[in-house]
Order: sequence, then C-alpha cells, then structure tokens
Amino acid sequence: MSRIHSDVDANPDPITIPADDRAWSELSLLFEEAYGPEDARLWRAFHGQPPFCQRDWCRVIRRDGRIASHICFVPRPMRIGAAVIRAGAIGYVATHPDYGGRGLASQLMNYWTAEATAQGHHLAYIHGIPDFYERFGYRHALPADGRDPPMWIDVANVSAAPTSLTVRGYRPGDLPALARLYAQDNRQRSGTLVRSVAYWQWLLEGLAAFGAIGAEGIRVAQRPDGQLVGYAMIFPADLGRFSLGEIAAQGEEAMTALLNELGRLAREVGHDRLHLRLPLDHPFAAFCVARGAQVVGYSDGVYARLLDVTGLFQALGPELEARLARSALRGWTGTLRLETDVGTVTLPFVNGSLRSGNQPAPLRVVQLPQSWLARLVTGYCDVAALHRRRGIVLEREDWPLLKALFPRGCSYIWAADGNY
Repeated sequence: MSRIHSDVDANPDPITIPADDRAWSELSLLFEEAYGPEDARLWRAFHGQPPFCQRDWCRVIRRDGRIASHICFVPRPMRIGAAVIRAGAIGYVATHPDYGGRGLASQLMNYWTAEATAQGHHLAYIHGIPDFYERFGYRHALPADGRDPPMWIDVANVSAAPTSLTVRGYRPGDLPALARLYAQDNRQRSGTLVRSVAYWQWLLEGLAAFGAIGAEGIRVAQRPDGQLVGYAMIFPADLGRFSLGEIAAQGEEAMTALLNELGRLAREVGHDRLHLRLPLDHPFAAFCVARGAQVVGYSDGVYARLLDVTGLFQALGPELEARLARSALRGWTGTLRLETDVGTVTLPFVNGSLRSGNQPAPLRVVQLPQSWLARLVTGYCDVAALHRRRGIVLEREDWPLLKALFPRGCSYIWAADGNY
C-alpha cells in the first residue's frame, strides 16, 4: 500500500491507497459487510473497473490488519449551463460494522474534502444518506429520483402514432452516435456529466455486466438515410417497475417513435404504467405530459458542496455573461462580491462582460455559506430561498442581479451516472 499523510484531524489514523491486488479484492468483502451482496457485486462488475475508477482515487483506513473504512473521490466533469466545471463524486463511503461509531468515515470525508480542494476541484457531490454529510458542509443541491421516478404515464395513453423512423435495438457501432446525441441534448443542462466516447464504453459495459441495462435495453430511432436521431435507455426491472432511465431525441418525430416503442415494450411484459426518470424540464417530459403523463416530483436530492470557489467562477465566467445578456440587466456595470466560508469571489462586470482589474460601482456584497452558494450555482433554488436565512447577508436590491446570474433550473444527473 502507498502511505498518505493526513493532518486534517488532530490524531488521525493512517490513510492509505489500496494499491495492491490483495487490498483491491478486500474492498469487495468490506462492501458486502457494509452494504450487502448486491452493492458488492455492483462494485466488482462496474464501479471498481478502470479507467473511470482508479485505485489512487480510493482511500482506506486499516484496523487490526484489515480494511475498516473506505472512501473514493471520482472526478466527473459536470455542466453548469454551457460551462463545464471540475466536479467529483464521493462514493462508496463504507465502514465495517465492527468499527462503526469510531469516526473513521469522518476522517476520510475530511481528508478528501481537503485533498480535492487542494487539487483544484470545484464541487463535490454524493448520493448520500441524510444526517451525516451535512456536518461536512454538504447540502441538497441537485434534485434526484433515487427512490421513485418523478413521472409516469399510462401505457393505454401511448398510441402507436405513425412516423417515418425505424426503432431498433442498440448495436456497438452506434456508440459514437449515442455520444453525439447525448452531448447535443445536454449541452446546456446543469448537473449533467460530460461523457467521452471512452466513458460511454465503460458505462455501457458496466451497466451490462451488472445486469442493469444490456444492449436490448437501449433503443435507437433511425431515419431512412440511416442517421440516428434519438435513443432511449430502459430499466426493465426498476424496483418492479418498467422505467425509462435516459433519453435524447432530436425533434417531435423522434420522441413519438421512442414513446411508441416504450409503450409497446411495457405492454409486452405486462406493465400498465411507463415510469420516467428524467429532468422535469426536459422536452420529452412536456411531450409526455401533453399525452396524459402524471408528475409525481423528486423524492430526494443529491448532496453537494463547493471546494475551489475561485476556480469555479473562472470556469463559470462565460456562462454568467450569457445569463446576464439574456436578462433585464443586459449590459450591467458593477461589481458583485460573494463572501463565503470557503473563500471570496469578486465579479467585476463592465457592460455585461467580466473584466479583471478595477471593481466598478456599484458594489454589491453578499455573504452566505458555501452550501447556499452551491444551491444557487446548480439552480437547485434561486435567491428567494435565501431570504431571512441565518448567516446570510443579502439586500433586497441585490435580488435582480442574483436572479439573473443564478436562475432556478432543473439540474439533473442521469440515472446511469447516479450512485457515483
């Protein structure tokens, strides 16, 4: 094992990297004890496989000669609008039951928070349990549908409307087209992760190895000239439900063809409802609502916290300028200073463009915890949610500017990328 020194706690345990094969295999035993056999199988089949999980992203604490606790931090570039930030997922936070209650997971959380910040990551997120991650500065900042999909539609309402498109099963040669469709569909959707073709390959191989989605669970819509114009990922056994897990479709005809196919497949396996895991502002959501879909809403959220706020706002600069240009404050000149517990960011605008150097008047100063700024950045809430909150200093005259720069949205991490 490679030894890592940690000075986050006053008297920390040694924190190490599980660098050898024996230690890597031992992690499966830890996950089986901490989570159960299914999550251990998920790790072996999917998450524990390189290149998008690497051993040097993992940290462990040993007690009595065995791994007692584990954490990993997995870099995952994320979109905020059209900008891409350096995000990362905290994953597989696990402590063996024999060592629970001794603060081992807390040591590891503190370690990776400090380490990820030092490495210049902008934001960390986790699909986590309540009443634990809050103590490390994490708060719900992205919606999620971990337990229940936010929408469903009666299969009886899905009619086989005619289209000129062919819908067929996925083939390996379709991979570049899927990557293209995903990138086009999510190019300005906050919360979505950036997927390279190599990442797509890892993702599909992992989902198939775990048995979540095989090639038969992906349908593509194809024009007569052979071009793919949409795809849908199907979760055929989603806690007993038949669910759409992801979709990208170019135009109403592609959405019609894919909905036809989803309805047909659901009827074939005896389901009278098609459940939809997707952001509620997605075009396919509106398309289905017009056909009688019911909106349930999200059941829980994804925790996030900010790390390197200076780097974050450097990455967000062009997106903030574009948002300002679309607002009633187009061409605004002035300076916004955001003071948080993890650093201060100064944003000087001149005629709607960010300019380094001087800080033009008027100066707007907002003081708030990083956890609330994280929620503004992702669009989880807007400025109205900050009103009269403890620890927040915000004048009512600042609302229009903050609404323009941080509009409320429907940030979303697709289910295939979930659970780190």
